[in-house]
Amino acid sequence: MNLEIVVVLTVVLIILVCLITEIAKLAFIVFCALAVLILTGILTPSDALKGFSNEGMLTVALLFIVAGAVQQSGVLIISRALGSGNNLKRSLFQMMLPISAMSAFFK
Repeated sequence: MNLEIVVVLTVVLIILVCLITEIAKLAFIVFCALAVLILTGILTPSDALKGFSNEGMLTVALLFIVAGAVQQSGVLIISRALGSGNNLKRSLFQMMLPISAMSAFFK
């Protein structure tokens, strides 16, 4: 086995253990793993940052930001409209009316 393979597999196993045990936040764990791979020379900085130029990844990242902002602002009143959620049939009926009305305008 090549030394690079051993390093990558070790980093992956450490990431898995850290994620399972929740030692730190996800972003910190992934950033540290990326830093280790760059510092060992397995990845070049341009290769490490190449994924950020992907348009699909940027779209998903922006959607997370928008969803967090909407959740913090309290614009969504769905939780109040659905009630406590203890009664499944009631919650489904309360969602059915607005969704069926909105589906008339979406393809």
